[in-house]
Amino acid sequence: MKNLGINLGNLSQEPPNVRAKVYGLLATDQSDQMRRQDYLIQGSDDVHHEARLGLASALLDTYYDGMETVTVEWLEQEPDPSVRLALLGHFARCGSRCEAYKEFVFDEFDRSPSSQERLLGMAAGTSLYGALKKRQPGGGTSDLFGFDKYKAEEESKRMKILMLSASPEQEERLRVDEENRELKRQIRENGGKLEIESEFAVKVSDLQGHLLRQRPNVLHFSGHGSSASSIILENSTGEAFEVPPGALSDLVKMFKPDLTCVVLNCCYSSDQALAIAKHIPFVIGCDDSVGDAAALTFSYAFYRALSHGRSFEDAFLFGVNEINLTSDREQSRMYKFHQG
Repeated sequence: MKNLGINLGNLSQEPPNVRAKVYGLLATDQSDQMRRQDYLIQGSDDVHHEARLGLASALLDTYYDGMETVTVEWLEQEPDPSVRLALLGHFARCGSRCEAYKEFVFDEFDRSPSSQERLLGMAAGTSLYGALKKRQPGGGTSDLFGFDKYKAEEESKRMKILMLSASPEQEERLRVDEENRELKRQIRENGGKLEIESEFAVKVSDLQGHLLRQRPNVLHFSGHGSSASSIILENSTGEAFEVPPGALSDLVKMFKPDLTCVVLNCCYSSDQALAIAKHIPFVIGCDDSVGDAAALTFSYAFYRALSHGRSFEDAFLFGVNEINLTSDREQSRMYKFHQG
């Protein structure tokens, strides 16, 4: 905070976006629990919705005992829908650690079907995910001995990843096989809570079939992208085929709510990622051309973090940081995280 050059005693005079950043930093600071509770209260009472939204978004994975004494009252009194949505995301993400949060998440999930996809995305990887899935129509009922309950809990701990890759004959060859091996190694050595299925040399005619068979939670594409923000697959003869961005967006929309994250680890994919984010909670794309080494580095760090139970947003930050640590900072700036 000293490096920011901000007088905390006069914080209310700063612009709302600055207050949002400061509230988020202080409310998630683990070194001083008393102070972070004070700034949580101050931020939740801020008169400007932008400041409250920044704080609510920063809380996503943060929880400590007693935090709910502030956040529950905040949610009950919050008038702005976008801030309420961000707070409910925090409740869903941390509901497995706070009983009070669960009731609010269940109530919103049952009352508002349009919110179910987002809440499931936020709860992905936690024990709350299975409980939410069972509340959906057709979610199933427990059997006499409770085996369904144990099955749901076990399934909620595993996240299925479908990795698709293509490197058509006339395009530069990419190290997609090495990327696949590295992802599997990271998953195997860091808890094994992820399940990965891989398809190479993917033809556009096979795209729907792969998704229908696998029904992934995470769709990862590794390969080439065009300057028109299209991913490049293969046609029937192995030549390059640009998948129209609108068509891909329409396709992934049909696989929600199972599909909660899409990773487009290819060049010029940010516009495509933005289109997909209208339907899928978490999407990652690239602004510009990304080198092979940076793409590989981002992937293994991203899935290593997911294997340790971190959120999609946290895993994204780990991926970017790994490029900064080991490769090229300019390359890391190409990666963009979009939240639907």
